[in-house]
Amino acid sequence: MIKQLLLIFLLFFSQICHAVVIETLLMPGPVSDAHAKYEIDCNKCHGTFDKKIQSQLCLDCHEIIENDKTSATGLHGRMNKNLTTCDICHTEHKGRSADIMMLDPLNFDHTKTDFKLEGKHSIVVCDNCHLPKKKFREVKNTCDACHSNSDNHTTQLETKCNECHDERDWKESRYNHDKTKFILKGKHKKTSCTNCHPNDQYKKTPIKCYKCHVMDNKHAGIYGDKCEQCHTENEWKKTTFNHDRDTKHRLLGQHKEAKCTLCHQHNAYEEDTPTKCITCHKADDAHTSSYGDKCKSCHTPLGWKKVEFKHDKNNKVDSCIKCHRDGDIHMDLYGGKCGTCHGHEKWSTLKFDHTKDTKFELQGLHKKIDCDACHKTNPYKDKTENRCLTCHVDSDIHKGQEGDNCKRCHDERGWTKVVMFDHDLTQFPLLGMHAMAACEECHLSQQYKTISEICIECHDNEHDHNKVFGDECALCHNPNGWMLWQFDHNLQTDFSLTDRHENIKCEGCHISADNLKKNASCHECHKQNDKHRGQFGRKCEYCHSPVSWEYTHNNS
Repeated sequence: MIKQLLLIFLLFFSQICHAVVIETLLMPGPVSDAHAKYEIDCNKCHGTFDKKIQSQLCLDCHEIIENDKTSATGLHGRMNKNLTTCDICHTEHKGRSADIMMLDPLNFDHTKTDFKLEGKHSIVVCDNCHLPKKKFREVKNTCDACHSNSDNHTTQLETKCNECHDERDWKESRYNHDKTKFILKGKHKKTSCTNCHPNDQYKKTPIKCYKCHVMDNKHAGIYGDKCEQCHTENEWKKTTFNHDRDTKHRLLGQHKEAKCTLCHQHNAYEEDTPTKCITCHKADDAHTSSYGDKCKSCHTPLGWKKVEFKHDKNNKVDSCIKCHRDGDIHMDLYGGKCGTCHGHEKWSTLKFDHTKDTKFELQGLHKKIDCDACHKTNPYKDKTENRCLTCHVDSDIHKGQEGDNCKRCHDERGWTKVVMFDHDLTQFPLLGMHAMAACEECHLSQQYKTISEICIECHDNEHDHNKVFGDECALCHNPNGWMLWQFDHNLQTDFSLTDRHENIKCEGCHISADNLKKNASCHECHKQNDKHRGQFGRKCEYCHSPVSWEYTHNNS
């Protein structure tokens, strides 16, 4: 029994050896190391009497490359469609140590891969990214794969490096803070990033003033966290708060010198601060409330101890107008309440203080105008409007287009002399040369809201493109100077300018605004050079190169 089994084994083994010897003898040479284990199985790579299926047998093993060709990605997915079989580039049976990849690093066109080399990437040594014993396709093409040691932001910004950095220089950031919820103004523009973003922490950065200025808050939190009510980005120590203008309680006399905390014991924005004299001066009331709480009948802000009460002055008497009708230059406009302005000592001496006795403080040129200019009717019966347009409607050159909030730009120093408009608060901030331009250069009329923001509207006479490039001037020009233009065709379009294309003028290809955004095609410009008269289609790049139209891949 054992002899029979041994005989069967010897016969079977001899047949295998015989087949291997025959196939080995027919081979043109040994295969490479990579394919050595398949050397005895020719059918693994060769079809019997059918050479057409050889490339498909390659792809059956190299599935990743087959996926690239199917999805048109990677090197093989972008190769010339004329390279139909694998053996055009990769040949076998040249020995164990033969290089079947046929890769020339010095002349390799990296644009045919999934990662174009642009900027400083184009001068990086291949070995810096492609490590030894690693396949070329295994290299990660994300920024952090190579620049993780240069990432000062830890991992909080994820891997969106291209939002701030580009291939030209890793250290040069082009981040625009104006695109965030916190636009940098005033001294914030000059503040170092680390002052607000310690340890390069950029997420969840607080934007409330008191978060950064807690050490500068001398109010100990009494006024809450609305710092912007008084402070601005230009100077923390200089406040814009005007008690006379921004509140209903004007500070007169010694009230101007009193510290805020003497009256404001609690948050002034959450609780109403009492304005009655007795609230603060209860300890000074020598009358122990016998005369009620109308302290100002006798006392003034000039000093609590200075009493101005005079019995003859404050007693009820007959109407002044009965005696002084001939002296009433107001023609009874104010209803005979002469005592409001005139005193007993001298009729011509006026004691009326518009700032103290009304809710409308006279400032600037308002101090010099006659009362009758604003008070057309009895102010004690009819409420006098204090809106600017009530008096200045004839001076409104905007014809109501800018609304009735005139004080945004004008003040009492002069309706036309002083204009305080901040153009940066509009939809068109003034940058570069725009900041130095006179208003009239853009606003030819006083109708400001109808002004177009399109560059070509103002710069129509400055461009020499004959509108070939449309009206998106900002793609090349910027506010720093019309002639300081910069357009990178390689970065801003899908058509990189190389070789002979580098020195062609823009108008050479862009002959009209219609083809500005069309997909680039050789045939669009070179159809006159097509000696084939369209017989080979419009994919000229299969044979021709940007080096020269006469230079083809076939004669390379």
